[in-house]
Amino acid sequence: MRPTSTMSADPLSGWKDPLEVIILQTAMQVGSPEANIERAGTLLDAALEGGRADLAVLPEAFATGFPFDDLSSLGPFHEHLRSAMEGLSRRHSIDIIYTQLESDRGALRNRCYHLDSRGNVEGSYDKTHLFSRSGEDRAIAAGGTLKLFRTAGPIIGPLICYELRFPELARDLTRAGASVLVYPAEWPEHRIFQWEHLLHARAIENQCFVIGVNTCGNHSGMRMGGRSMVVSPYGDDLCSLKADEGWARAKLEPNRMREVREMIPAYRELRRDLIGP
Repeated sequence: MRPTSTMSADPLSGWKDPLEVIILQTAMQVGSPEANIERAGTLLDAALEGGRADLAVLPEAFATGFPFDDLSSLGPFHEHLRSAMEGLSRRHSIDIIYTQLESDRGALRNRCYHLDSRGNVEGSYDKTHLFSRSGEDRAIAAGGTLKLFRTAGPIIGPLICYELRFPELARDLTRAGASVLVYPAEWPEHRIFQWEHLLHARAIENQCFVIGVNTCGNHSGMRMGGRSMVVSPYGDDLCSLKADEGWARAKLEPNRMREVREMIPAYRELRRDLIGP
């Protein structure tokens, strides 16, 4: 289950320059994947008018949502969506992290992709903890291992929506070298206070950067909560959005993470001999 990498003496040793991040909070239209892709591109265009960025992150299944009554209809769309996202990445010379529902050897996966600035697939992660309350576990096959996404700057640990509720996953990824945790999500409005608290908790307890990108608007009769944000290792918001569609930018400074871990060395001083491997 754990990533294969082991934590170096200094997980920040390979991250020198600030990472410019854009979060894109989209209002998905269920049944209109082409319109959702176009809207994501329009938001990214607007965000980049303020200057270049290194990474853009989109909500969970931003193009299709979860039409559980007709998931088979998504089959022909998988390759098209990935091709469209690769083109968007190339056009703007920006890394993109997004998720899509994808058929793989007869099983449907909730898959998170990392595209580099040339549109190449640099990594992927299949959601390992599925949300049984919605029926996700009955329609989608769980992944079997955690992954790390390697960039020219920080190492990124990807997790998806429901997995925010499992602090063990975040700790395993940071122990393996992740300096940034990314959570694409489809989180409802009536539980949005939990989303906000948990994002801050994951940042504070792991003393790392956390990027949470949620959808907004209505999905299958349920109001989504928005409140996408980037949280610093100290627990303060570097940028955040409210309930409506939009974008925001944040600069992730590696020295800030180092300062926090030196100021309050809780991460380093954890008694791992008391909790096992």
